[in-house]
Amino acid sequence: MQIKKIAKYGIKHKILEKFKYGMLLHFFLTNIKKIGIYINLFYLYDIKLSDYPMHRFLDHSYKLKLLKKKDLGDILHMSGYGKPKTDLLNRFNKGEMCYSIKHERDLVALYWIIFGPIKKNINNFELKINKNQVYLYDLFVPREYRGNNLATYLESSVQKKLHKKGIKHSIFYVDFFNRPAVRVRKKQNIKPGWLLFNIQLFRKYTPNLIIDLSRWRLLK
Repeated sequence: MQIKKIAKYGIKHKILEKFKYGMLLHFFLTNIKKIGIYINLFYLYDIKLSDYPMHRFLDHSYKLKLLKKKDLGDILHMSGYGKPKTDLLNRFNKGEMCYSIKHERDLVALYWIIFGPIKKNINNFELKINKNQVYLYDLFVPREYRGNNLATYLESSVQKKLHKKGIKHSIFYVDFFNRPAVRVRKKQNIKPGWLLFNIQLFRKYTPNLIIDLSRWRLLK
């Protein structure tokens, strides 16, 4: 292995570093909104559950719990969650499932599940969820509990439960600039299948682009 030493760490390398970690791109996309151009980027994952890595959580005071409609009050009292009661009721009424981690009396993590077959509009992309597939969304951990691997443990536990129910694949997306969430998947060797570009030009023209990351091929 050869290591090439950088003779001078100048403005070029600073720009490349910022682009590598998404900071420059985020700055650019934020500023072009001022002239009516909105570009949002998302990673889309399609995970085979039999291949999903399992993680144990050694602190037994944290319990996995399937929430019901009667637990709505506990969800509404989660620090920083802020979803309207009508929205949460609507999710339960449509048959969506919600798993949580409970610590003593508090809910410290949530994850919502939609079962297929169903068509779902995700950031202006129509997503077809087939039978034996699920769509996972709205993974949330209150700020005071972050950094304890609760999201990893919850996601792993939910995937394991779903696999036992006969679900073959789980589908979810992660915002391109949500670097902690992207890093968590990368550490677990979970790779996104597609990069989605949601584009709005002056609120009139809204083309969408999809890049197949396995081949780096533009699909749409």
